[in-house]
Amino acid sequence: MQNEAKGKVTQNVLGSEESKTIQSIFNTLGTISWESFVSSRLPLLKLPKDVLDILRQGKIEYTKATAIARVKNDLGRMALMEIAIKENLSLVQINERIKSSRTTNSESISLKARYKQVSNRLQKAPIWENPKKQKALEKLLAQIESLLDENSLT
Repeated sequence: MQNEAKGKVTQNVLGSEESKTIQSIFNTLGTISWESFVSSRLPLLKLPKDVLDILRQGKIEYTKATAIARVKNDLGRMALMEIAIKENLSLVQINERIKSSRTTNSESISLKARYKQVSNRLQKAPIWENPKKQKALEKLLAQIESLLDENSLT
């Protein structure tokens, strides 16, 4: 339907009649558009089971659940979820706690391990399509190369 809305015709998609029916249902409901549903609500089904269960029980908003789901450590995620519910943390507070836990974790691992983690993330990141971020990467890479050149001289 997204391609159809953009004027692209693809095979094996809902036909016009079905897409009109779906659009009319969303228009009748009037709370959310089908585009918004596809981009923000449908991905909720991919959340970790523990987060999805709490979300389904209505104990937490979907934006907060999405943020909490970014915590990969099961125990850390559960602890954050319990605190978020108990203390009714805002989305900003949840993101701050996630960021501070990452900082604490990154301080406890070696510099080599951090470099390896960042390198792996960098290879998978969509940063390569962004010209501004590419420029920043070029500067950082030049700094690293400069450090390596300095070390080879000493």
